[in-house]
Formats: sequence, C-alpha cells, structure tokens
Amino acid sequence: MKIKILSISNKNNMSLPDGIDYSAQKHDSLVADSQLIEIQPMNGRTFNCGSHIILEFPNRPFSFYDLESSTLSMTVTNNDGHYVEFDTTVASLIQRMTVTNAGAVLSDIVDYNKVHNVVMDYQVSREERSTRMAVTSGNKVPVDMAAAAVAPATSGVVTKGSARLGQQLDASGGSGNFSTQLIGSIFSANKYIAANLASPLTLNLYLDSAKQAFVCENTGIVDSDIVISDVRLQFQSIRLEPSVYNSVASKGFAFQCEDYSTSRSTVETTATSHTVTLPFRYSKLKSIYHMFQLQTDLTAFGSKSQSKRLRFDDLKWTEYYLNIAGTKYPAMSTQRFNVFEKLMQSVGVSGYDAHQISVSAAECEGDAFLIGIDLEAVRNKGSELLSGANTTQSTISPVITFGAAGARSGVVAVTHIAVFDNLIQLDPLTRTLVLST
Repeated sequence: MKIKILSISNKNNMSLPDGIDYSAQKHDSLVADSQLIEIQPMNGRTFNCGSHIILEFPNRPFSFYDLESSTLSMTVTNNDGHYVEFDTTVASLIQRMTVTNAGAVLSDIVDYNKVHNVVMDYQVSREERSTRMAVTSGNKVPVDMAAAAVAPATSGVVTKGSARLGQQLDASGGSGNFSTQLIGSIFSANKYIAANLASPLTLNLYLDSAKQAFVCENTGIVDSDIVISDVRLQFQSIRLEPSVYNSVASKGFAFQCEDYSTSRSTVETTATSHTVTLPFRYSKLKSIYHMFQLQTDLTAFGSKSQSKRLRFDDLKWTEYYLNIAGTKYPAMSTQRFNVFEKLMQSVGVSGYDAHQISVSAAECEGDAFLIGIDLEAVRNKGSELLSGANTTQSTISPVITFGAAGARSGVVAVTHIAVFDNLIQLDPLTRTLVLST
C-alpha cells in the first residue's frame, strides 16, 4: 500500500493528508453570530412600473454583509384588464441599478434587465432555469413537444421548448411572489462587505415601464396597472468578536467586484459597417458583448424588449473585431464559424470544458444571438480569472461589418456590455467605501 505525500520540502517537513493528520485540533469559533437580515424600502411600501425603490443597509459594528447569496423578492400584481408576461424573469422589471455610499457612486448598471438576461442565457443551465428558477424567478417552465413517430421508430423526436419564456400574470388581479439574485458590484464581490460604515450603503432600483418589462396583450397598458409590493432584500450578516474584528481591520478592507457597464448605438438599415467609440475605460476589462435588436422592438407593447435579439441571418453580419488603442483584437476576426466559440471563451469556457447553457442551438443564431469576446490575457484552468485588458488610457471601438445581401428590416439598436473588475476599499478615517476602477 502506498501513501501519497501532498508536498515535501525536506525529510523533516512534510504535509500529510487530512485523513491521517492528527495534529489538527478543535478551535473555538471566532464568529459571534450569523444572522439573516431583511431590509425593506425606505421610500414606500407599494410601487409601480417606472418607480424608484431605495434600500438602505443598516450599520452593524464588527460585522460584514454576505451579499453574493442575497435574495431580492417582491409581489407583482397585474391590475390591467389583459394578461401580461414577464420578459423571462422578474429581473425584467429592473431597468437600472446603482449602489452608493456617502454620495459616491460605486456602481451604475443601465439596462440591468438586458445584462441579467445575457447572464441567464449563457451562464445558467436549461435545467436550473426550468426547475428551481421557474418556481421562484418568474421563468416559465418550458413545454416540450413530441413529433409523430416515423417508421421504423416507435416514438417521435422530442423538441425541447424554450427556457427563455416568462410566466404570465392573469388579467385583473393576477399576482405572484417572485425572487431573484442580484448581480454585479457588491453582489458579485470576492469578499464579504464591511458593514461598519459611517453612512448607509444604498441600493437604488429604477423600474422599467410596463411595456418594456412585460410582453403585454393590451396596447393601452399604463405603468400604474402594475403594482409592486412586499419588496424585501434578505442576506446574511456575520459578526465577529471585537478583538478578532480589530485584528482583521488592521490589515485593511479591500475587495474585488465583478461589475457591468453598458453603452448604446444604432445601425441604419442599409449600413454595411458600424464602429463607435465606447466609454469602457477600466484597469481590468474582462469581456465585451454586443446584442442587436430592432429599434421598434424596444418600445412595442407585444414584443420582448429585453430578450428578443435580431437573428444572425436577419442581422446580415459577417465580421467583427475590437480596435483597442489602434490595435486589432483578436488578430483573427470573429466570423460565423467561430462566433459561438469566442462567446463561450468570454464566459470562461474552453472547447472541452463541461458547461451547460439554457439556449438551444437554434436560439444561439436566433432570438438569443450575441457576439462576445474574451479580453483575458491569462486564464487559469477552470474559471478563475487572472488578468484583463487595461483601457484606462485607450480608446476602444468595435468594428462590425455587414454583408451586402439586402437591407435589414429596420434600424438596429445595439447594446454594448462591458464586464470588468473594480476594487472597493474602506477608508479607515471616514469609514466610507472608495471605488477604484
């Protein structure tokens, strides 16, 4: 029988497997308590589409917030005389999310609902989206269809239904309680967030209009027809013994957050190319995405203004690359044959990694079509990101070429999404959070 030694520095200093390392002893817990905290809006109890919801985090001495596992829940009621349908999940209600502290903006995600939809498409599995999330988030359970059997087969082929559909709220009082996990900034931090602040950490949620948050049957729906109530944000708060907290605080509080930023542009119907300077100036820009939609779909009451993207063939797109400070990136342009491969690389997935997405092959070139590019120079095996492009002193522009095979069916609205890391630190003198991008 052989025993594998994990590491050896010399004959008298080795690391044993945990199972036979009897030197490890029981230690007393350093955590004084861990509590589930719930906060509610400070500016009201009921809201409508188009409203502004303000949530303030309480000051808790010697404590930290665990916000990565937080849950935002709310009751949504449809008082319109016709049904409405979420544009995928309850997150479709949130058009913009900002995080502030002592007047300083730590994060500002415009088109939050579109960003969330992109994450759902390519970083969540179909099974997760159609089971657990269908119970809590407003995502509809996909309906699979079986085709008739063709001899000699004894059963037909099952066509899986789309996982990108939202639940309906019935007319005149249809209601439900839904929840979602927020993404970006303090909700995607690599550490717990210090809770002993001089002024409250504030979350601002700006709700979208009814016509854009929902797929509506009624052309005359108004924002006041949708009532949002019982808004709650739940998260864990961890409190340390004062002596332990002070020991941790002596080293300073700094944490890295993955965040998102967006920009918009338009492409005319007959344009054969498109380039625009993007305001994405960050010390660690990790990836960029481009989603294309018909301008008319953004405001039409019966359209999915967030999840319905222009199909690959309808876009008539042929080539794409980024111009960063005059340098083409990547050296080989993204084209039809490698667009999906490049998209998967941007979410940390290589060709042979096990990774499930929630969209079908047809949807990847259909309503879920997306261009994405990875800007990580070094990637550890797995999902740990080690570096990114520094664009603080650079201009960055996408260069998109379209084919000449006829005009598109209308003006195209392009939403550009940047994924980047920033650093947030606690100023020990003012006890406020300071952002460094």
